[in-house]
Amino acid sequence: FENKKYKESKETYEYLLNLYDENDIENITKTYYYLAWIEKEGGKNKEAFSYIKKALSLTPNNPRYLDIMFEISIILKDKGSAKETLDKLKGVNSENKKIGEFEDKIKNLEN
Repeated sequence: FENKKYKESKETYEYLLNLYDENDIENITKTYYYLAWIEKEGGKNKEAFSYIKKALSLTPNNPRYLDIMFEISIILKDKGSAKETLDKLKGVNSENKKIGEFEDKIKNLEN
């Protein structure tokens, strides 16, 4: 990943998913998060959105996962998803210093 070998990184994490026991929610969720990050960095934002949705379906209140979900929603210009994610983020981590910045990004989507 650090060498921007996104294809190889993705293949590695997808392989890891096959190794985990289905009850190993923590590692499965982290792997979906990493896959979302890899796809986002590789410019494949729809795929990234899909992976981060899977991570959030397993761990819905993780601020780090909500943060990347918000970023991807903005990139995809999905205002509904961005607003929904921001609302969840406010509920989970109201002290997040990025909330004002995120609200501005949603407003900019409206313009």
